[in-house]
Amino acid sequence: MYKREEPYEVKISSTVLERKGTAYSDRGEQAIRQGDSEIAEAWFDQAAEYWKQAIALTPGNYIEAHNWLKITRRVD
Repeated sequence: MYKREEPYEVKISSTVLERKGTAYSDRGEQAIRQGDSEIAEAWFDQAAEYWKQAIALTPGNYIEAHNWLKITRRVD
C-alpha cells in the first residue's frame, strides 16, 4: 500500500539566522569603509531581518544584535 508522505518542512536554526545577519552586517561595514553608504544601508537592512528572525526564535538570546537593532532604529 502506498503511504502518503508529509510535506517536507524546512526549519532553520536561530544560530544560522544570527550568522547570516553577522555576515550581512560585515558586508555593510565593508561598504562603509569603501565609502558607499547607500549599499551599506541595504546590507544592514538585510542583517536586521535575519537578526529579527533569530531573536523571534529564541527571545533573550543575541543581546548585541537586539541592542544594534534598537540603536539603528530597525526594531519593529
